[in-house]
Amino acid sequence: MDFPNLTQPDYNPAPVPESGSTKVFNDMVHSFLGIVQPNKFPPEFLTPLLKQKGGDVNVQQILLYEVGFLVCVAIGILFIIFMPLVGAFFCCCRCCDNCGGKMLQKQKKRTKCKRHALYGFLFLITIIILAGDICAFLSNEQLTKAIQNTYVDFNNSMGNLKTFISTTSKDIDVVIRASEQPIEKTNSSLINIGKVLGGMISDKLGKVVNQTLNNVTDLLNVLNSTVGYMTALNSTFQNLQDEQNIISQNLSRVRQEIKTTLDKCGHPCGGVSTDDLVFDVNFTMPDLKRQMHLLTGLLNSDVPSVINKAYQVLSDIPDTVKNKTKDNISGIQNQLLEIKKETESIKNQIPVIDMMQNVTDMLDNASLTFYSYESKVTKGNYYSWIVGLCLCCMVLLIVLCNIFGMILGSAGLKAHVPPTRRSGVSNCGGEFFMSGAGFSFIFSWLLMLVVLILFLVGGNAYTLICKPWSDQQLYQFLDTPNLIPGFSLSSALGLQNTSVTIESLYSNCHNDKPLWSTLKLDKEFSLDEILNISKYTNEINATLGKFNINLTDIKFLDADQMSALKDISSSGIDKLNFTDISKQMMQNTTKVDLLAYATQLDELADKNASLKNELKSEAQQLREIQKSIDTTLQSNLKSLNETIQHLQTIARQIPSSVNSTIVQLEKTQSTIGTTTSQIVQDEIRAFSFTLLGYFNSYITWIKTMLTKEIARCAPIAGVLDMAQVVVCDYIVNSLNAFWFSMGWCVIFFIPSIILAVKLAKYYRRMKFEDVYEDNEIPLESISNSNQHLIPQAGLKAKHKNKTSDKTTED
Repeated sequence: MDFPNLTQPDYNPAPVPESGSTKVFNDMVHSFLGIVQPNKFPPEFLTPLLKQKGGDVNVQQILLYEVGFLVCVAIGILFIIFMPLVGAFFCCCRCCDNCGGKMLQKQKKRTKCKRHALYGFLFLITIIILAGDICAFLSNEQLTKAIQNTYVDFNNSMGNLKTFISTTSKDIDVVIRASEQPIEKTNSSLINIGKVLGGMISDKLGKVVNQTLNNVTDLLNVLNSTVGYMTALNSTFQNLQDEQNIISQNLSRVRQEIKTTLDKCGHPCGGVSTDDLVFDVNFTMPDLKRQMHLLTGLLNSDVPSVINKAYQVLSDIPDTVKNKTKDNISGIQNQLLEIKKETESIKNQIPVIDMMQNVTDMLDNASLTFYSYESKVTKGNYYSWIVGLCLCCMVLLIVLCNIFGMILGSAGLKAHVPPTRRSGVSNCGGEFFMSGAGFSFIFSWLLMLVVLILFLVGGNAYTLICKPWSDQQLYQFLDTPNLIPGFSLSSALGLQNTSVTIESLYSNCHNDKPLWSTLKLDKEFSLDEILNISKYTNEINATLGKFNINLTDIKFLDADQMSALKDISSSGIDKLNFTDISKQMMQNTTKVDLLAYATQLDELADKNASLKNELKSEAQQLREIQKSIDTTLQSNLKSLNETIQHLQTIARQIPSSVNSTIVQLEKTQSTIGTTTSQIVQDEIRAFSFTLLGYFNSYITWIKTMLTKEIARCAPIAGVLDMAQVVVCDYIVNSLNAFWFSMGWCVIFFIPSIILAVKLAKYYRRMKFEDVYEDNEIPLESISNSNQHLIPQAGLKAKHKNKTSDKTTED
């Protein structure tokens, strides 16, 4: 039977894990978190913590496990505390003209090199901060999109699960509806029981009977051929004798005429004698009457009709079986209707259906709960995106201050202009540097606070959820008994005698195994009991066993015909003697060569003019007689010889063929008499086995489908993989990438502040001008670019409007 194929569903595409540069950056974050948290999962404190048994939680153990995070938190808190304090002190010092607050720049020999070095380092630090800020922008955008797409991915996954459930239900319907095939096959076999069972019986008997009947038919053909050859032989021999008589008469007549002519010729013709002008062969045939009589007697005893009747008995077996089993078939067909009702009720007994319904209800409830928070999540996601954007803009503001400071400072600075007369563009560049430093002090503590909070959330989410999730340790942890009070996966699935864990469920479904083996349903339910139709098949078998089929005995040859065969075998037909006639056919038909004798007469005619015409005529008659001998007589001899050859060939085989046929007839007749009923019973059992084989094949197939093919649960593993990709690869990794990028920027604020403050004095317009004595310091001339060495007795500072004797240090 050709059973139907299962449904091939189309599932929604699964979210793709991170790749490319994003994965490289996230690997950097993961490496950092691996250093911060090197401990393995799961820690022992999580179980009592999640069981809400606070008294059993070992706080010291928690702190020891989180020591890496605590160290980072301490560093962050110190940064949050000291950065504003340092900024405040720095501001106060600047107001008191300390910490570079006095608008005086010392002019030294390597001032230009120092400015270039500070410029280069600040440019490098700014690029690093900008790179971190770009990563923060991208991470913030990825986090927002990840949260936005969560509902799309969730909807796709729920759709895949529902498709999986509906496909499973359809497949079960398919395999149950396939029960119509064995029922239809069985019913068709019963309707055509004459052709099916009758044909089986006929074929089995035919193997015993047909060979014998064929041999008898072949023997009859041989005997018919033998009779034909004998008849042809007699006819040919009769023709030969008739032709012999005609030639003998003609030859005698011509002999008498020649003798008369020779007597007229007298002495000149005395050398020619007519004594040898006679027919020298007397053809004789052996007596074939007895063999001919036996053969014709057997053939005329209507043997072919007996053989045809035996063949007819075989061909009538299907009709006989149909008529004999007519009353029993209706009972079996009623049992087939019961089997059909039984198989249609199988679906309600298969546990997978109820289980799928429970899962569908759970999915619907989960979807309702999940979508009930969609508006709040969307609004919160929007606000978080705005906050992240603002934080990134804070960093970008500092970066822009540094960039504008470098651009304007380098563009407005003139090498020959004294610090007190620097241009407004250069001074503006210096002010941007100071603004960037001020914004760094103002925003850094806030940014670090955000980084610290997100670090604790995202870092622990990765180490406690995502990392163990990727290697399935999280599933092992979730399988801890009573971890979630009142929750049991086996109970949720309606299983009572089987314990199913999340880890085994995911592992088996990841390998696309069927739910039957994944949930160990063979321990929960017995397919043998659900698919047990042995009650009906036993009744069908018993009904088939009641078939009473009596066949007409097959008769071969009767006693007279068998006796005739034996007589033919012993008639000596194989020993017919045709030696004499064969020798006779080898002899010359006349004592003298007629053609030579005619030639001799022609010679006499040439010598005797008075008898020339007579002798010529007589010579011509001899030639015609010889021509008749050569044509008609020899043709009959040739035909007679061929017939004899064929008859001898076929006659030699007749006794052995007849004897073997007699033995086979007796054996077959005996076998038919003793085994016909047994053959009928054997074929009835074979027919019953065939009918029940349809149901056994179906039961085997449906068991295979339910236990090995239907409900291959890869979509279930796909849902868990989707959740891992969305939660970890999209949300948690994006969150960690954001705080890592932001923390990267904040850390580099410190060198940025130092370099910006130092570099600002090289571009801002100073209020005081340096004058040195006893030192050679290159001063830039106001009128030209030449350098002069101006020796000074002491250090003096001049104000534009009044002179001050203060001494300052840079």
